[in-house]
Amino acid sequence: MRAILVEEFGDANVCQLAEDVPIPEVKPREVLIRVHAAGVNPVDTYIRSGTYSRRPNLPYIPGADCAGVIERVGDDVTKFE
Repeated sequence: MRAILVEEFGDANVCQLAEDVPIPEVKPREVLIRVHAAGVNPVDTYIRSGTYSRRPNLPYIPGADCAGVIERVGDDVTKFE
């Protein structure tokens, strides 16, 4: 899959398009979404810059807001299909 990948904290220039990111395995309480559109929430910019209180392990794929289609659901998911 394609994804924006952040390998270091900084300005927007640290965001790189990666073409060969493996599709994640769905855990029991998760859903896998084929993303058709994604927005940049202000919190995404704070996390990317390293100024937010929560700092993800690097590298990470940013994104708090998206729209798409559910591709798979975990075994414990009951309200989505």
